[in-house]
This record gives sequence, C-alpha cells and structure tokens, in this order.
Amino acid sequence: MTHPEQRAPEYAGGNIAADQWPLISAFRERGAPSFHQLGVAGARAAYEESCARNALPSRADVQVEELWLTAEEVSGHSAVRARLYRPGNSEMPHPTALFFHGGGWVMGSLDTHDSLCRHLAAEARTAVLAVDYRLSPEHPHPAPLEDARTALAWLRENGHRHGLTRRIPLSPATARAVTSRPPSLSRTPTSLPNSCYIPSSQGRPTRRPTAG
Repeated sequence: MTHPEQRAPEYAGGNIAADQWPLISAFRERGAPSFHQLGVAGARAAYEESCARNALPSRADVQVEELWLTAEEVSGHSAVRARLYRPGNSEMPHPTALFFHGGGWVMGSLDTHDSLCRHLAAEARTAVLAVDYRLSPEHPHPAPLEDARTALAWLRENGHRHGLTRRIPLSPATARAVTSRPPSLSRTPTSLPNSCYIPSSQGRPTRRPTAG
C-alpha cells in the first residue's frame, strides 16, 4: 500500500486524501500522466479514452433521445445539448434525475458517462436527463450554472411533453458539481415542488422532497 509520505513528486505538499494515494500510484505505475501535464486538449482526450475503456456493459432496455434544451424562463441563455434516457417497458410518467457529468468543469461529455446513465435509468426505473454543460476555459463561470438552470427550467416547462414528472433530483457525478450551491440554480421565480438538491461532496440534500 502507498502511504501519504510516498507521494508522487508533482503532488508533494498537495492536499490529497491519504486513501487516494494507492489509486494515484496505480495510475502512475502504469505510466498514466497527470491531467495537468497534458494541457486541456490532451486531458480531455485522455479522459474520454479512459471512460470508454472502463465503461459499463451496454444496456438495450433503455430508450435514448438527443435533445437541445431551451426555456422561456431563462430566455437569454443559450440552447443546451442534452441526452434523455428512459427505462424501456415501463409506464410513464417517469420521475427524472437531472445528471451532470464529472470532469472538473474542464473535461467530460455526454459520451463519457453514457453507460452510467443507461444503467441508472434501467436499474432505478427512472428517466435521466444528462446535460452537456459548457466547459472551461472556453466558457468560464457562470456558463455551466446557466446551462444547469436552463435544463431545470426546461424540465419544468416541457418535461410533461416527454412523459416526465416534476420529481427532479439533481445528480452530480463530480465533487461540488453544478448543484453544490443550490441558490445558484434557484434564482428563478418559479417554485420547485417535489425537488431535491443533492451536493455530491457532502452526501446530504439541502432541500428535501415534498409530498405530492
């Protein structure tokens, strides 16, 4: 086992949890470079390749629809690409998980987490709306939050047309993802019945679901 004092040189003095060093060391021993050594384009390519190599088995029991999201509530925002997953052979309407992929705001795409979203939809018997939010450095803050708000507003305004209910848990796949500061997503006049914000870094909801 790798101990904290046996850190790779580029992490010397870094604030990395001790229990993560075995994983980091395993990558280093296999010759995998750190993302920060690759530049933005190189890191993105490496992340895409790694996610493809470690993808979950394919699921045929899920319906997939490509979408572009817009909403009157946030009419000044750009259209946002998204992918909707629905469990096959199940009754509608579906509760919907609003999913934001991992990648530290810089990497990741709909494809990197496609197999995960398919499994979430199939195993949880819920719809999953994966959001292809804009990435830095080309689109710095608050662009990703604007895209998240657009997706949430689209679900409120148009979800019923796609067989989706107003139960909308937010599902980040990265630490302090777009849901880590719920007020950033709730600066809209419309209330959110039956919704729940779940910051992945804390593991507890900051707004609990309501009945109905």
